[in-house]
Amino acid sequence: MHDYKKKVSLLIIWGSHLSTCKLLTLDFLESFRKGITKA
Repeated sequence: MHDYKKKVSLLIIWGSHLSTCKLLTLDFLESFRKGITKA
């Protein structure tokens, strides 16, 4: 039972980590595109 809870919390941590990476990548791409349009 305890092992199951540990796995679930790991999944949640991993999921939030992935979405943070995704947001950072999207943010980077957006600013990159804006930089190109300005130039």
